[in-house]
Amino acid sequence: MRNKSIRLLSVGLALLFSFLTTHAFDVPNKKDLVRDRKAIYVDDSNPRTDQQRAFFYYPDARVYFDPNIREFFWFEGGIWVNGPALPKSIVASDLTRIAFESDAERPQMVDSKIQAAFSGDKRPAASKLPPPREASLDPRKVLDKESMKIRGTWEEVVWPDTLDLADRADYAMHILTENFDPTCAYSNYAGFRFGQSVYPYGPLWNHVPNYLFTIPYARVMTGSELNIDREYSVMELGLNQISDGMVWWPIDAGEAKNTSCPSWTGAWALCFLNWYERDKNPAWLDWVGSLCKGFDKLAFKVEDRAYFPPEYDITPDGNWVFTLRGKVRGYQFPDEPVNDGQGMEGLVKMMTLCGAGEAMVGYYKRTGDKKALDLTQRLVRFCLRPGFWSDTSAQGFAGSEHGMHYGHGYGSVHSYCAMFDLAMAEGNDWLKQFVREGYAEFAHDALVPRMGYWIGSESCMQAYLAILAVKLSDAGLADLWDDVEAITRNQFAEQQFVAMNQMRRLAGNNPKNDAMLERFVGGFGVGIEMTAMEPEAAGCCSYSGPKGLYYAWHGITRFERGVATVNMFLNRVSPWMNVASWLPYEGKVVLTNKQAHTANVRIPGWLDMDDLKCAINGQPVQPARVGRHLIFRLLKAGDTIQLDFPVPEMTDRYYDCRIKATRTIHFRGNTVVEIQPRSLDSKLYLMYQREHMKATKAPMHRVKRFVADETMLLQ
Repeated sequence: MRNKSIRLLSVGLALLFSFLTTHAFDVPNKKDLVRDRKAIYVDDSNPRTDQQRAFFYYPDARVYFDPNIREFFWFEGGIWVNGPALPKSIVASDLTRIAFESDAERPQMVDSKIQAAFSGDKRPAASKLPPPREASLDPRKVLDKESMKIRGTWEEVVWPDTLDLADRADYAMHILTENFDPTCAYSNYAGFRFGQSVYPYGPLWNHVPNYLFTIPYARVMTGSELNIDREYSVMELGLNQISDGMVWWPIDAGEAKNTSCPSWTGAWALCFLNWYERDKNPAWLDWVGSLCKGFDKLAFKVEDRAYFPPEYDITPDGNWVFTLRGKVRGYQFPDEPVNDGQGMEGLVKMMTLCGAGEAMVGYYKRTGDKKALDLTQRLVRFCLRPGFWSDTSAQGFAGSEHGMHYGHGYGSVHSYCAMFDLAMAEGNDWLKQFVREGYAEFAHDALVPRMGYWIGSESCMQAYLAILAVKLSDAGLADLWDDVEAITRNQFAEQQFVAMNQMRRLAGNNPKNDAMLERFVGGFGVGIEMTAMEPEAAGCCSYSGPKGLYYAWHGITRFERGVATVNMFLNRVSPWMNVASWLPYEGKVVLTNKQAHTANVRIPGWLDMDDLKCAINGQPVQPARVGRHLIFRLLKAGDTIQLDFPVPEMTDRYYDCRIKATRTIHFRGNTVVEIQPRSLDSKLYLMYQREHMKATKAPMHRVKRFVADETMLLQ
């Protein structure tokens, strides 16, 4: 995207009727637009080009109007939404309407610059530039294209054409490596819309480290080297923005140029740890250590706690300024926040812990740095204060002592993950139980827990619920593999945009759109209702989603000391054992052994173990049972274990307050195969098109799958 030229052109003070509205106020009529345009383009010093378009901005509501398509654009729930009318909750005034022109395709693509120019933001200008990078931090010591490639082999298999997370990661590689704009410091687009119009919007530099964090996971799953040169260039630019323990924004994109945000700097530190896990180059830890020192300088310490001012950034001369992404709500700098709803997005816990806290715990685990551990403990104590949790005093206990969340769903779940990392690192059993209780309470809030559906189902939240369930299961605090598989098979899988036929339909079946659609296929969206999504891949969900896929894929099977453990009946090729699942079509799972002398196979809770028939190389066997686990011993390379069982079919009913009707949901095993009633809205991306899953014979196919020599450590 080119650097957008924006000019203040006129203020709509000449309107015959100006008024406030609490609903969808009238769009500017054609007569008004013609008159405004005559005033707009009188600028001999900087004449307009053929590429420039007229837009309108309403600064009191952060709303844009595009007269070219006659639609409004507004920021809601962390993403941009558009439509021909505004919702009742948004109040805007034609008295303050500002006309501007830009060569941007859509007005929100230049939101950062509009916010800085026209929102009355009188932030102090920095009197100096960021300091030069320390000589000891040399990008050449960590960047190497060959070490970015995942070592492994390819294996051809003939197996069921059922859910394959490696295939889903291959889709995700498109948006993970294509969602960078080299003309805008490799910023990510905040999202991608493919409804009546096809366009990305943004840009945001905030999410760049999160994409860079997740790409190595997807490469391990797929062996893909797609856009590896771009991945290298993006990281190179990011490393060159670091000095004095901070990451300085190279452009106005989410945060102001030459400012640094502790939360997003934390994402860079966490990203460096994941690249360290990919190539084991210890020089990455020097970069993480530098940023950890920066966190200590920036943190506001109060008694035994510490916090970062929510969504505030620091300038090189020490001033703190608010993010360009919106207006501050309910917070007075530099006070210690008292609840999760303060700031702009209402994500105080997450902005405090996630990224910075996670990275410092990771750094402590690898280096033993006690200062990093101490600051993380302080941040967690801040987040454990009563105002950040549900008030359950009427029920006779304190919600802040039992992980009873309130506020932003994804923000709470990601915060649980960060707290759990600290609990494991310091052996804090109280905090482990706090997170376990929080997960149980959060899962209880789901409309349909066994399909992973929460009202306002955000893919970020589903990804981190799967991640948290894996963490709790690995720690022995709960057996949540059924939850991980149910979330992954159902709502999580459905909220990934993989049906190109639907994407093309929503984009008007115009072949000219295919190149853009192919860039963003594999992204993740938000379920506005149980069976449909807006045609919009969210930038945040599209890096969180593949991370959740990796945790689920990693958890399918594990190997240690000659024992292969199978936790879920999902397809995976691994160096020690292949898992092939015929579900939901048939009750059949085949395990092909390569290295194990023992297989420990977990049986899902929906399956009656007495109905299982087991065979090794076609010969019936009676394996030992330990709880819900079957133990197969004395295995040899090449042995096949086959499990056969009936697939139970169940019909559940849940009242859905969003549509004011009862949903009938049909399951085969833990897979949803039908939902009624369902959305038929042709303007939406329709989910659960699963009539084919009612068949009783699984389709087969021949595919090549990548087998990485080593999997990456779960962060």
